[in-house]
Amino acid sequence: VFWAKPEPLPGNGQEIFKRYHGRTLGHAAVEHLCPSLDHVAFGLGWDVTKTAQVPPDLDVFVFGLDAQERLVSPDYAIHYHHLSTADGSIRHRGDARDGEAEDDDEVVEVRLQRVAPAVQHILFGIQIYDAEARGHSFDLLDSMYTRMFDPVGPRKGEFFRCLTNVDREGKGNTSVVAMRLDRQKGSGWAFHNVCSASK
Repeated sequence: VFWAKPEPLPGNGQEIFKRYHGRTLGHAAVEHLCPSLDHVAFGLGWDVTKTAQVPPDLDVFVFGLDAQERLVSPDYAIHYHHLSTADGSIRHRGDARDGEAEDDDEVVEVRLQRVAPAVQHILFGIQIYDAEARGHSFDLLDSMYTRMFDPVGPRKGEFFRCLTNVDREGKGNTSVVAMRLDRQKGSGWAFHNVCSASK
């Protein structure tokens, strides 16, 4: 389930959020972001079932892809071993391993106006660390969400949030491509709801 229900922000931010307030987005929905928007963040949170003896460790990854959807360079593959691009356009705040945070367990920030021109798509996904060896999958989660939000505004309002149906999406799956930002001709970016799970 995707929806957008952000806090109103002053100035240009308020105009952006009014557009999305209270809207539910269907699968494969595409929404254009304000061309002047620069700073966004992708957040992941999860809760583990009480029956899980060893909690699964979920990790966010972000890829910068070219027009043919190929990785632009190894520098644009962001994960817990490579936390930032050299140009500072994409920065992972660090690895969380247990899902016990009160809000986002992992966050990746993106400065859209700093992203290299060769990057046409920014892909956001989640994978479970060492899933096969540990016998872990999304079935061991009580809940999981991903969201895109303003990390610097006075209220840190959300653009979009996705609640994952772990009963439906679990089924032995260990990774999911959650969402994507696509560069638009002229200027700006568009949000694309992907939500595609796999083993």
